[in-house]
Amino acid sequence: MVFMNGVRPPLASGNFFSIGTAVVSPTSRGWLRLNSTNPFDPPLINPAFLETEFDVFAMRSVVKLAKRILASPAWAGWIIEPAGALANANTDEELDEYARNNTGTTCHAVGTAAMSAVDAPFGVVNPDLRVKGVQGLRVVDASIFPFVPGAHTQAPTYIIAERAADMIKAFWA
Repeated sequence: MVFMNGVRPPLASGNFFSIGTAVVSPTSRGWLRLNSTNPFDPPLINPAFLETEFDVFAMRSVVKLAKRILASPAWAGWIIEPAGALANANTDEELDEYARNNTGTTCHAVGTAAMSAVDAPFGVVNPDLRVKGVQGLRVVDASIFPFVPGAHTQAPTYIIAERAADMIKAFWA
């Protein structure tokens, strides 16, 4: 898990157990923009974590579930108590604050070059994966997904790659 500012909060020494929680298909929409005309300047990126009520509700619910699972009798003697900021997060408001302060990415971001209909005023590529307004350029990766798939991104990326290979072969045939 990536923590805010890339820094894991310090914990006392000892033995710890972690559960990773995730909103697999978030409804929040971030953005990626060019920082300047210099191609070597890093882009401006706002992942917009937990910016919709649904995403906050989903994360709060899964954190509650994880706490409930670890408080079950099966973990008695193994899991003593929550550690760090989670130890003091009990109300919905505290859990929401905990989630906002500890949410990051699992490195499967998508949608920075989202696909849309040919005549749509939004999106970067059309259904044949051609970049709108540019000749001779296609995008063939997970960035074309308009939404995070409800599964690991690897399989749908393979599907897009296979379809793109067929379209490119047909174009040059």
